[in-house]
Amino acid sequence: MRWFSIRNAKISSDMKDAFDQAGPSTIQQLMFSGMISTANLPPVLQQLWQQSKEREAAFKWLTEMADRADRRETWNLTMEAAITVFVLLSLVVEIWNLFKH
Repeated sequence: MRWFSIRNAKISSDMKDAFDQAGPSTIQQLMFSGMISTANLPPVLQQLWQQSKEREAAFKWLTEMADRADRRETWNLTMEAAITVFVLLSLVVEIWNLFKH
């Protein structure tokens, strides 16, 4: 569970823009399959399946994206729990008022 901290990727803005444009699933496929034709990709993305500075940057970027997704999920669960507590509290108050009169 991650409420606040995110491990930010300290990579160049050009790489970050290219990774953001491609998206996490595409970056993962490029890094681990090597089966995708990289001819039409930007130069930053063409080197992801080989050991390179771009690959290391992609790992950092994927870590940041995973942290962001984890934080989003944690906050969603927190809000769901809070809403459930308030609904239950409201139900208890309504039942109390029903039997009080």
